[in-house]
Amino acid sequence: MQKNKQRVIFIWLILAVALILSLGCAGMDLSHVGIEKVEIGEVQEERRVVELDDNDDVRVKVKLGAGDLLIEGGATELLEANFLYNIEAWRPEIEYTTRYLEVSQPTYRKMVFGKDVRYEWELRFNDNVRLDLSIDFGAGDAEIDLRHLAVTELDITIGAGEIIVDAKGNRTLERLDLDLGAGDVKLDLRGDWSEDVDVNIQGGIGRTAIRLPRDIGVRVDVTKGIGTVHADGFRIEDDAYVNELYEEAGVVLYLTVQAGVGEIYLELD
Repeated sequence: MQKNKQRVIFIWLILAVALILSLGCAGMDLSHVGIEKVEIGEVQEERRVVELDDNDDVRVKVKLGAGDLLIEGGATELLEANFLYNIEAWRPEIEYTTRYLEVSQPTYRKMVFGKDVRYEWELRFNDNVRLDLSIDFGAGDAEIDLRHLAVTELDITIGAGEIIVDAKGNRTLERLDLDLGAGDVKLDLRGDWSEDVDVNIQGGIGRTAIRLPRDIGVRVDVTKGIGTVHADGFRIEDDAYVNELYEEAGVVLYLTVQAGVGEIYLELD
């Protein structure tokens, strides 16, 4: 009950921030309430690289306040990043020490208004380095492509926006935790796993669509507020949705979904 109450408060805070942003975009003077408007500059594009070393596993922390985020594989080095931004103070920071990599947006106290703000990150990681990946994202759209990455654990926290996670064909994922305040979730969990996988999703307001594999066992426990669960191909067992292979499968995907308001779609493929 306490966690649900905190989530409702958080969602109301998001709506309040959206109202303030809309007032600022409309040209209203908000300086009397302590909010300063920052000037938007020229668009800058920057490529930065973290060289590959002898470490075969790395803990990665990504911290982005607001913008667009793409994470995928295919890098020759440990990290090959492309950044696009038009607020000089938002030049991304990268810190790498032994087995720990952090990519972050600098702390910034002024409020930014306007549809002309550009802040886009493209982060490409090496496919052969095992990653424990944590993403802390305030608001925006995020696409996380795990198809070729050796990610073992993935933690994602997003305040508001749309999140797409594609784990089709992934062989390394062991645990995924996703916490979304408000927005839509598209999740493809059709991995090629030989061990059990634990996935936990917490969503406040929005639509959740999840594609699940037919060739391993699947169990889905759902706790929802307002909305409907669409689960074709599943049967209900002990208040959970399970597929045909669940009882006899050697590998099982355990999925827990906690949703406040919105539709949940479970698709076997």
